[in-house]
Amino acid sequence: MTNWAAMTYSLPPLNALRAFEAAARHLSFKLAAHELHVTPAAVGQQVKALEARLGVRLFERLHKQLILTSAGQIFLPEISAGFRRIADATAQLRPSGAVLLQLGLHGSFDLRRLALAEFRATHAEIGLRDWLRRLPAENALVMDRRRALASVSQS
Repeated sequence: MTNWAAMTYSLPPLNALRAFEAAARHLSFKLAAHELHVTPAAVGQQVKALEARLGVRLFERLHKQLILTSAGQIFLPEISAGFRRIADATAQLRPSGAVLLQLGLHGSFDLRRLALAEFRATHAEIGLRDWLRRLPAENALVMDRRRALASVSQS
């Protein structure tokens, strides 16, 4: 049996790898940024940090054009395959045909207003995940998530 606890991986930051992979597929920081929901400058900074960490240039940056270097061409299929394997492994965890609905809620929102228990009873085929966001000026959650969910399921 493999000792998983003893295994460690020396990896660059995953956000930098995601930025590189998206930019390399699109050959565009702008299109990669749109896909990743960040700014083109953020993609460029992530890629620059990745190049610095690896000690190799992955792109040639020309005026309004992005070209993969030979190192980038070698790196891209391996990184893409790795992300595909992670996506496939993640998909295997979900029951077939399952749908997941995620709700992002402000911490002060009254969860009872959503009638989540009724929704779950009516739509058992849809998984429901919710989380509470912190108020900008506060460090503590306004409401304990577990207590809020318990009160919703009891009502």
